[in-house]
Amino acid sequence: MRALIVGCLACLVSFGAAAQGTGIPKEIVGYRNIEVTFSKSAAKCNLTDGKMFEDRLRRKLADLGISQREDMYSMVGLNIDAQPFGILDAQCVTRVAVVFQTLLGKDNIVTSDQRILEMVDRLGVVPITFYKDGAFAVQAQTQPSAGGESTKAQEAALEIIDSIVERLKTKRQ
Repeated sequence: MRALIVGCLACLVSFGAAAQGTGIPKEIVGYRNIEVTFSKSAAKCNLTDGKMFEDRLRRKLADLGISQREDMYSMVGLNIDAQPFGILDAQCVTRVAVVFQTLLGKDNIVTSDQRILEMVDRLGVVPITFYKDGAFAVQAQTQPSAGGESTKAQEAALEIIDSIVERLKTKRQ
């Protein structure tokens, strides 16, 4: 069991959207805002500080020349999920996704499907995801020697954000 835990500490698996065209990452130049959302179980892995993750993503995107601007119509979703498992919930699986979205108004939607037209009439706009990437990691929830809450899931989430932005950088070249 100990070997499995140690082996999973370094486990980082990607789930990027393979169907995305290679040109889309090059077209991303900015965003209006970043919205951080946590799953209900994320707090059990000590993932609650949205500002820490938002700031990290903002800095990393700025390094790529992708900045926050009021004139942009796109937004970035930073979705963070964590699930404790194992004996005494001693491990956590942490999942992070970065999603670039925009809203399309009903004037921009062409379809003959009456149900879709009715839905768009009710909503006014439809959210569209044009780029999504994510990854997950599994880590032990070891308590710091000084005591207090484990920060392993936080560290994993920050590393995942870094890896997502690094893949975006590669796709923009």
